[in-house]
Amino acid sequence: MAGRSKSGYEATVGDWIRVEGLCLQAHVGVYPHERLIRQRVIVDVGLEADLSSAGLSDRVEDTIDYDLAASEVRAVVQSGHHQLIESIAESVARRLLLCFQGRVTRVRVRVGKPSALPDARAVAVEIERSAP
Repeated sequence: MAGRSKSGYEATVGDWIRVEGLCLQAHVGVYPHERLIRQRVIVDVGLEADLSSAGLSDRVEDTIDYDLAASEVRAVVQSGHHQLIESIAESVARRLLLCFQGRVTRVRVRVGKPSALPDARAVAVEIERSAP
């Protein structure tokens, strides 16, 4: 993201708000036994936005509400059964772009499923989506 930020300074690199390691219980999976249980997923999100005004003003009104972002993630994950973690990631990205429309230019979403493989710490997908 190049160009002048709202603060008047040259913005050469995008600013990011991150929520990392959000541990949630989800109905996720393609196998019949997975429809009966909830499994832990770990969600990381990044929201790209111009944060220079907030940095200068020190006012919460000038930044992205990360508590709201986390609430939106929770709502998506707990909305019902998802067959794929890819579906969770896509739904989270769309919801965050809609929620922060006009303020967030891009989102990154990583969804990990620790119980997917017995000999792996986790299986994860990571996607990036931009506002239209």
